[in-house]
Amino acid sequence: MTRNVSLLGISAYGDGPSPLAESTECILELSRQPLSTITAHGTVIRSEALPEVHPDGSYEVGVFFKEFEKKSESILSKFLGRVSASEEVAIQKGYLALKQRIAARRRRKLLEQRRKLRLRQERLRRRKRRLAKQKKRSSR
Repeated sequence: MTRNVSLLGISAYGDGPSPLAESTECILELSRQPLSTITAHGTVIRSEALPEVHPDGSYEVGVFFKEFEKKSESILSKFLGRVSASEEVAIQKGYLALKQRIAARRRRKLLEQRRKLRLRQERLRRRKRRLAKQKKRSSR
């Protein structure tokens, strides 16, 4: 199971350590794309125990790709482009939702301020009326 993949290499989960600088072959089955298998040859550049056990393995193995078989590089490039585009759409939707929540919060705050102002003004009017009545009574 991969953690991260790019045209330069891959970070994947492993059950145990892999020797550094070892040549390896990576075969990736791409999700969201039926029957697309990528084959790349590379070198192990990192093999580290994970701080917490992960269901897919307790080690992180990093492989730097040296070459791809057949059309694997263009297939991976197109796949990564589609993933990037879908993530960008999701980010834009999230940003729009955040802006809408902020705008709604501002509207609620403004309405609450207006409501408090109206209540304050109504209290002042009642007080003025009461004082005017008291003044009228006292002048009689």
